[in-house]
Amino acid sequence: MSQSMHELFSLGEFLAIADNELTRRIKQRMVFEALSGLLSDLSPEQLQVFNEAIARR
Repeated sequence: MSQSMHELFSLGEFLAIADNELTRRIKQRMVFEALSGLLSDLSPEQLQVFNEAIARR
């Protein structure tokens, strides 16, 4: 699932990304990775409760 930056962008495209946009993207990815790790540790029952809570939002 994880792709390296060079698979997503050419060097020119990567260098053209503003620092604040790059920071935002990296933070978003870190949150996603952390949440994925937490969810993989849940039991099926806990995952069901989580999914129901998300559906109510």
